[in-house]
Order: sequence, then structure tokens, then C-alpha cells
Amino acid sequence: MDEIINRITRTTIDSLNKKKHELNLVNTSLQSGIDFQVELNKRRDAVITGCKCGMKNTIGQKKGVLMVRD
Repeated sequence: MDEIINRITRTTIDSLNKKKHELNLVNTSLQSGIDFQVELNKRRDAVITGCKCGMKNTIGQKKGVLMVRD
């Protein structure tokens, strides 16, 4: 699961860097653990992402389909 968390972290940073002008980002040196968190839920069947503003999303699976929940 650490591999999944690392992949989501890298993909998030890469995606935000590619779209920094489109999204009008001021801070383009985002760091996991400081600007956002990626972690497993207690049952270890979903990934929780959150930013330092407090907003969180959960990414899990249902019948083989990825589901994003706020």
C-alpha cells in the first residue's frame, strides 16, 4: 500500500505542476505531509487525501470501480 500512496502523491504533484498556470497556483513547490496528506483508512481499503485547509476526499473501490467521496 505504501507504493499506492507514493504513486498518488507523485501523480498529484505532477498534475498540479502541469496545470499551475491554468489553476493560478502561487505555491508550486507542494510537499506531501505539509501541503497535503495521503493515507490509508482504518480498514486499509481506501485512500484518504486531505489538504492543509481541512478538506478531505476518500478514494475507494466498489465492485472494481474507483469511487471518490467527500
